[in-house]
Amino acid sequence: MIVEVAVPTTPRDLLAGPPQQLLDRRVAAPYPYFAWLRRHAPVSPERKTNGMTVWQIARYAEVALIADGRLSKRPERVPGYFAGPPGLNRHLVHSDPPDHTRLRALVNTAFIPRRVTALEPLVRTAATLLLDRLEGRRRVELIGDFAGPLTFAVICRILGVPPAMDTPELREVLLATVMPTGTHATAAGRERTGRDLYAFLAELVAHKRAAGPSATAETDLVGALVHARDHGDTLTEEELLSTAYLLLLVGHDTTLNLIGNGTLALLQHPDQAKQLDAEPDLIGLAVEELLRFDAPVRDATFRVTAEPVEAGATPSRPVTWSAC
Repeated sequence: MIVEVAVPTTPRDLLAGPPQQLLDRRVAAPYPYFAWLRRHAPVSPERKTNGMTVWQIARYAEVALIADGRLSKRPERVPGYFAGPPGLNRHLVHSDPPDHTRLRALVNTAFIPRRVTALEPLVRTAATLLLDRLEGRRRVELIGDFAGPLTFAVICRILGVPPAMDTPELREVLLATVMPTGTHATAAGRERTGRDLYAFLAELVAHKRAAGPSATAETDLVGALVHARDHGDTLTEEELLSTAYLLLLVGHDTTLNLIGNGTLALLQHPDQAKQLDAEPDLIGLAVEELLRFDAPVRDATFRVTAEPVEAGATPSRPVTWSAC
């Protein structure tokens, strides 16, 4: 994993970057690129396509800065940074303590072991139904036919999204906020995507308000947040909508990526797949190892300097970042 930290000025002496062949395959094969950074430039600047310069931290010793209180998660500290759909950016990923602590406490109760265990029958049933539909097909698109519908159905159940709102169109709009393609990738398309998603979340919140607290099921996290907001909690309306967006996205996208990455890893290591098939009780350990081996999220979310920070060294000297 690498961490990117925004800084207020562009370094005058940008280091020579990695070989072009590593850059060309950074998404498809990121680990040789990461290895080059660790070996040659563990703290190195990179100029992004929007003209902003960030510093990449690639080595374990420096990555410990991820927990340093001098690095902030507030996107408004970085002029020109696109944080995401307007009106949906006051969530855990874009907050520092004490706001982060407060927001995390509100959502933690949905993911305590008892509630997660109670979801197992739902996950098994949803997976079985999807697999039954694929029986007899000679070709299957793993993400589109299985991982996407499965993970979205589960996170919708956790959040309390009504079945009528669980649609392929919503999944497309949701994923387009982090990886826009086709018409979603244009300026007008990004604006329309954000507007459509905001409208969906506002409709979902209105639905929960109309239903009232008595209709909130144990797995209805959005309903619980709505009623916390409406009964004296410090949650603002923007934080409510933003948190619903974040949970819907990360609960779907990260698990989807794990299924895809894990399946690919097993196909590339058939001896491991054969052992797992022979010893199905190893599945728990296998999932933990697949999470480590090829993580669903390879780049940590951004940080920005709130105070001067010294971070390791370039090959020639220590690096001191000033504050944004």
